[in-house]
Amino acid sequence: MRPKSPPPGLLNFHGKRKQLLKLQILETEILFLQEELKSLEGLLPASRCCKE
Repeated sequence: MRPKSPPPGLLNFHGKRKQLLKLQILETEILFLQEELKSLEGLLPASRCCKE
């Protein structure tokens, strides 16, 4: 006797959960990069610093 396969909605739920987790990770990385860009905006270009 073969075991019953899980209902289709259950598999879909786990797939959605994985996608939401990946999305949250990407959003966190985006926020980190935005903060890093803000901190770099005040710096002079490297070529300008080398000339001085």
